[in-house]
Amino acid sequence: MTGHTDTRNRPVRVSYITEQTSHHPPVSAFFVDCPAKGITARGFDQLSAKFTGTSIRVTPGMHNLGIFITLQRRNNEEYQLTHPVAHLGGMLRGSLSVTVADTCFINCPKSRIKVILHYLEENWLGKTQNKVNGVIYSYDPENDSKTRIKDVPEKDVLARLEGCWHDQVNYTLSGSKVGFACPTIIVAYRVQGTPPFDRSQTPLSSPQDHSPGRPSTTK
Repeated sequence: MTGHTDTRNRPVRVSYITEQTSHHPPVSAFFVDCPAKGITARGFDQLSAKFTGTSIRVTPGMHNLGIFITLQRRNNEEYQLTHPVAHLGGMLRGSLSVTVADTCFINCPKSRIKVILHYLEENWLGKTQNKVNGVIYSYDPENDSKTRIKDVPEKDVLARLEGCWHDQVNYTLSGSKVGFACPTIIVAYRVQGTPPFDRSQTPLSSPQDHSPGRPSTTK
C-alpha cells in the first residue's frame, strides 16, 4: 500500500503465501491478504517463454487466468486482471530490457465495470517510452464484445488512463473539468520514489510452521 499506512497513519500488514502446485508444467498458486484494507488477491502463476530470434516472448500459461482481487468492503466485488504479453530484449547488445505491447483487461461482472489497457508498441529508434493508455467504462457482462479503446461509446466512459507504466499513470474522470475547460488529472499510481516494503518471514522454529512454504508478511 502506498505510504505503508492506513487512514490513521498506522502500519498496514499484507500477508502473502505461495506454493508450487505442479511441476510439469511448473505452476504456483498464490494468495495475498490485507485485512486492514479488506482486500484479497489470488491466482495461479505460470509463464510460457519462446525465443523469437532477437528477444524472448513471455506469455501467460494455460493455467494463468490472471489475478483475482476481491474488495470485501465493496460488497465482495471481484475483479479479474489479465496479463499482457512481454518481450525480454537487448540480449545481443548485452543490455536487457522489458517491453510490453499488448492489450489486457480488468473486469467485474458485479459492479459492471471494465477496463481496457493498451500498452503501446515501441519505436525501433529513440528512447523507450513504456506508454500505456486505458479506458474505464460501464459494460454489460452478458454482451461483452469490446476489445479496443476506440470501440467504447463516450456515454459509457467513466474515466481514461494515460502514462508510463514504468513511472506514473494518471487518470481523468469523465466530465471532470477545471480551469479553462481542462480535464482534472489525478495520479493513479507512481512507481518512482515509492519505497519498497519491509518483509518479515515466520521463523523456522515457529510452532505454527506446518509446511515447507512459510507465509511471509509485509508491513
